Amino acid sequence: MSLWELAADPSTSFRWRYHGRVPSPQEFANDLWEGVATQFVAVDVVTQQPVAWLIAYNLNPRDQHVFVAVHGWPEHLASINLLDSVFVFFRYLFANFSLRKVYAEVREFNVTQFASGAGRFFEIEGRLRSHSFYDGIWWDQFILSLTAEQFHEVEARYGTRWFGADDTDADADADADADAAAGSGAATATATEPQRYAERPASTTRRLMSSPARRAAGFSAGGSSDE
Repeated sequence: MSLWELAADPSTSFRWRYHGRVPSPQEFANDLWEGVATQFVAVDVVTQQPVAWLIAYNLNPRDQHVFVAVHGWPEHLASINLLDSVFVFFRYLFANFSLRKVYAEVREFNVTQFASGAGRFFEIEGRLRSHSFYDGIWWDQFILSLTAEQFHEVEARYGTRWFGADDTDADADADADADAAAGSGAATATATEPQRYAERPASTTRRLMSSPARRAAGFSAGGSSDE
């Protein structure tokens, strides 16, 4: 599936930039790098299948913040693979850009996928009421944030398994998950010591492709968080 096909997929497109509208290939190509600081397609290193399209946009070097958007492939929505890809992407951003804070603009029906992390792994800084229209309903839009300090604290505490971990026995849960995966042969991420993106251990099962341009080429004829 190309990036254009992903953006137009009816099972996920309503969560994304075009809000269910199918853009033309020409419009999509023009939008691909508009306002974008960096972007990747995350893939599972075992299956080599794409997991998520990760975008950092509206970079503000002076005030040291950036917005992020994540568009997961339909089969990976709300999966550990998707959350692990977001973790690796955040690690990359904080390691390679001088950032104090990362923001995300998320519509109400998307927040439910990771609402349990509010106050633990990110903050809800704002709420725009009845901000966007979809399927006959006016939905709120949330402004979420994660500071560099929060991210590194979470990284030190949980490693790559930062969602779904219990505060009191995160290490035990991670070890149990690793043992179960070893028995089943399933691809999963395991807890690791904090380290920068470039030094992450081989046991981390997701990686970032250098550029989405290769996958985008699939649509050429001539962000779930939202963007």
